[in-house]
Amino acid sequence: MPHIGRMLGRAPDVLHTFDGVTGLGFDPTAAYEYSMRQKAVAIPNPIRAAMVATTKENEYLATLFTKLNRVSNLEMRVFFDEASARIWLARQ
Repeated sequence: MPHIGRMLGRAPDVLHTFDGVTGLGFDPTAAYEYSMRQKAVAIPNPIRAAMVATTKENEYLATLFTKLNRVSNLEMRVFFDEASARIWLARQ
């Protein structure tokens, strides 16, 4: 993502679909540790991350990351269909 941001000249909004996720293969404390490391990452402009949860596992994972988000300039939200997520990301 930092490489893409440098090419664009700004941090982009992100759509996570969790395509191909078949289960949770990590300890939830790893998500906490990741969130603490990401807190130090400076995002130069406000961005949004939409996460589309189509299974209970996806919903759990997406909700976990939204609850652990400590990054300023990053707004995260969980959606249950991609169309709604894209509408939210397309804000003007």
